[in-house]
Amino acid sequence: MMLNRTVLIHALVWSLLLALMAIVVIVAGEGSRREALISVGFVGAINIVLFYIQYLGINPLFIGGKQYGRAALYMVVLLVGSVIVKYGLALAFSDELLRYGENKEKILSAGVYMGMAAINSVVFMMASSGVYLTSSNMKTRIQRENLEREKMAAELAFLRSQINPHFLFNSLNNIYSLAYKKSDRTAEAILKLSEIMRYMLNGSIGDRVPLQDELDYLQNYIDLQRLRSGNGVYVDMKVNLDRDNYEIMPLLLITFVENAFKHGVFTDAEKPVKITIAAADGRVHIKVENAKSHDNKDAASGIGLTNLRRRLDLGYPGKHTFDVADSENYYISELFLYVE
Repeated sequence: MMLNRTVLIHALVWSLLLALMAIVVIVAGEGSRREALISVGFVGAINIVLFYIQYLGINPLFIGGKQYGRAALYMVVLLVGSVIVKYGLALAFSDELLRYGENKEKILSAGVYMGMAAINSVVFMMASSGVYLTSSNMKTRIQRENLEREKMAAELAFLRSQINPHFLFNSLNNIYSLAYKKSDRTAEAILKLSEIMRYMLNGSIGDRVPLQDELDYLQNYIDLQRLRSGNGVYVDMKVNLDRDNYEIMPLLLITFVENAFKHGVFTDAEKPVKITIAAADGRVHIKVENAKSHDNKDAASGIGLTNLRRRLDLGYPGKHTFDVADSENYYISELFLYVE
């Protein structure tokens, strides 16, 4: 498909260029259609062949392969050969190519015509090199951009893969505590966990997912925490969306809330975990506030937020602000996302 498109572009450019040259010969040069056909058609065909020999055969040696000596030799041979062919064509059509003046009474000498032909050939050879160099630079830039995208996608996939075992480990610990106590809530907790894992494995595969799916996933996580806690879980969650079709990076909200449950107070009705999620005019606002629990320290507490920051840098470069307020008694994390 790309090759066909390139061939079509080249064909259109050459057609327009030859047509323009023919018009110049006929109108400005006051030549006949026969002269236009010979000087533009025949000589133009030679220049086109010259262009692509330089483009396909010599430029890869000079620009891509850095075989300068060999490329220079081929360029000299090509230039001399093109001048000889053009002069041979001029001898065959001397009235149209060598004679000039009002009554065609003057004739170009061999040296003058060959000099003009050499300049003409050099122009097309240099044009060929310029087009090749521009095309090579574009291809290199596209390849570099593709490699950067692939690298970023691989890193995002790796970061996302860290979330799953991290979350699963914590959830299994919670369910283990229920099973150890022979709680009637164990079966329901396993069901909630299966719904959560189904979303993590199947529903969050793309680069972006509906914000509502993330909210449902978050609610399942909170319900799971309620099931495993015997003292009650107090969460004040407020959601305000101006439309339903917002999409965000998958598994983004869980880090905020999981961090609050791991290191904060959530069993005190006077100090609930406060979650605010709002979206308006293409901006998504996420804020989680929790009272700090000084008895619940985790040596590995930094992995979630470190992972989150890196994912935001890769997924929303220049389109997010993430702030953390860590006081003695409260922890507040706040994120603004600018989405399409």
